[in-house]
Formats: sequence, structure tokens, C-alpha cells
Amino acid sequence: MLESIGKGGQRRITNILNYIVPLYIERGILTPETSTLYIRISGDGRNVGRKVKHVMVTITLLNDLNGLQKPDNNYTLVLYPGAESYESLKNALTPLISDLSILKEKGFDQIGGIKAANAQHFCPWCDCSKDEINTTTKTINKSMDEIKDNYNQINGHIKKPLFYMIPLQNWVCDELHVFLRITDRLWELILSDLRRKTTNEEIWKEKILLEMQRLKITFQFWREKNSNNLSYTSLMGPDKLKILKEFNLIAIFQSIERAIQIQELWNQFNELYILMQNMQTTGETFRYKAQTWLNAFLAPSKGHPNRSNFVRRMY
Repeated sequence: MLESIGKGGQRRITNILNYIVPLYIERGILTPETSTLYIRISGDGRNVGRKVKHVMVTITLLNDLNGLQKPDNNYTLVLYPGAESYESLKNALTPLISDLSILKEKGFDQIGGIKAANAQHFCPWCDCSKDEINTTTKTINKSMDEIKDNYNQINGHIKKPLFYMIPLQNWVCDELHVFLRITDRLWELILSDLRRKTTNEEIWKEKILLEMQRLKITFQFWREKNSNNLSYTSLMGPDKLKILKEFNLIAIFQSIERAIQIQELWNQFNELYILMQNMQTTGETFRYKAQTWLNAFLAPSKGHPNRSNFVRRMY
């Protein structure tokens, strides 16, 4: 693998469409001359061993909703060893960018990435900054044409967009990464709660391990070498989903009231995750539910922490 660094491969999207469209017509999913092709382009990097990273970009047709998650319906456009840097992506995706510009007239949807959650200007759609992260009134107030022509004057953009032919309204949050990022944060906040409330760390660690055993999830804590930082097993999506839905918080918290409070927050986010995947969910419904959840997450405590009138809320 080390010898192959620098080598990559790519296929033209037009060649793939020429191959798969007849199959979708034969299956009755597409109708010649009347159907609109809805194309999803998605990509991500992954570690292959300790020293090599691969980046893969794939295509699938959104017309076949029942086949979206099937490997046979996802076709590789680009595969190369290396990092997800702007320059490497620009070089590897040059033919794809050209093809997409031509295909733009046919109309399609696109799933794109999102910036780091702690970036100063993290939102691809609006001009919200890190300092305004609690603001819920922002809507799409950028346009792809503006970003394409004046990217160096718009906060959060330092390079010309690679897929400039795709309107911002067609860039969709990847539900998996949204789920992983938020559940990671919820779990970190759980541990912070436990550290604050329990002087003996070994007690709550043992309770967590017992609960993980009940759920049949492999999980361990350990201390990093030459550091006092506590680390723990990085879990995959299915295990995180099981924890979100089935983890018994009452079993690890001394305060039943606090456990129920956090459990309700987890349940509300699980409801959001389900709505995000439901094709029948309307924008207004999701917006209302999301804002309700965010308000619960940000609910401030009341009273003085050292007095009897103190009521602890969320985060």
C-alpha cells in the first residue's frame, strides 16, 4: 500500500450513467424522455492501516429510494490514496466537475460535507458564526453564484467551490455524520456530569461498563501514556444508536431526576433522527421539532448553585 501512494483511479460519471440508466429503465424506475435523474454524489476518507488514507467518491441514483443503501447501487467515481485536502480533491475531481457542469441542465440533488463543528463560520448555508451558534432565526442567505464569484469575501469560504454548479438548496446534511457528531457530544456531556457529581471515578466507570455489557457492546476505558487523560472505545454508528435508544441512565446516575432529564433530551434527539430519515417529514415539522430540542439542550439553570432554590437544567 505504501508503494501505491500517489496512484489513483477515476471513472466518468457519463459512462456510469450510460451503463446504469438502461437497467433502471428495464426495472421500471425510469421512463425514457420523461424521467428526471436525481443524482447523489458523496465522498469521504477513511484510514486503511496506520499509515495510508483513502478517499472515495461515489454516485447513486436517488430515483431508486429502496436501493440507496445497497452496495450494488453505489458506483465509485474516484478512489485515491491521500488526504481530503482541497488541492488533491480539485485535481482528482476535475473530470467530474466538468461532467456535472454539463449535467446541471437536467437537474439533480447533491449531498455535500459540512465544515468542522468548531469552525468560526461553520455553516454552508448562512453567515452564522461560532459566536451565534445559539441563534435559530438564520436561514439560507448565501447563494452559490455569490460564493463562486466572491468566495474570498464571504466568511467561511477560502477556496472556490468545487461543485459550483449545484445550488445551495440542493446541498443536504449527511444524516449519519449529524448523528455521530451530536451523539459524541451528548456522551461527552454525560461524562462531564458524572465527573462533577461523583468523587470516585471508578464507581461510575464500573456502572457504565456493566450497562455496556448488558447491551452487548464492547467498551473500555483507559489512560493515555504519559498523560492523565481518560480515553474510551470509539463506537460505530449501530452501537451509538443502541446506546441512544436503550442505555439506562438511571443505572449510572446518583440523581434519578438528572437521569430522567438527560434521557428526555436523548429521546427528543432520537425522534429528530427518525424524522430526518422519513420522506414524509415536512420542513416545518422538522424545524419546529429541531428548535424545541435545541431550546431544551440550551435551557439555563435557575437560582444559585449553592442555595436550595437552585434548579439545574441542561447545557
